[in-house]
Amino acid sequence: MSPTTSQRPLYALWDESIILNTIRYLGSFVGLISNFFLIFLVFYSKSLRKSQYTWYMILLSFADILIAFGHFIRTTYMINASSKGILLYSRLICVWINTPMGMGFTATRIAVLAIAADRCYMVINPLKYKWKANAVINFIKN
Repeated sequence: MSPTTSQRPLYALWDESIILNTIRYLGSFVGLISNFFLIFLVFYSKSLRKSQYTWYMILLSFADILIAFGHFIRTTYMINASSKGILLYSRLICVWINTPMGMGFTATRIAVLAIAADRCYMVINPLKYKWKANAVINFIKN
């Protein structure tokens, strides 16, 4: 027996609204396009490839792409489920739908941890701190 519209909480009704889902699609679209554009710029520009911080931005861009893709999947599934009248979700469906976003959040934390470790090493050993961008670029080219 499925609950009627009047028995459902307000946040569940708001979650299915066209305005909110349009904003979600727009946000995920902007997130995907802008992060792919940033990655394209880094690989296109020689001066950007030589900077150390650009590679950290690339890592964060990949994490944001995962989050935006996961948000796109989640919104699509939510619209599909609400149009078919599915009101209860199984645990497996929730895990599968939210996995790309979870991987993106984890990748963001790893990127921030890498930036913090790099900055910590630079502060501890300022004279020994050296970053070789050419080694990374040669590794990517091959």
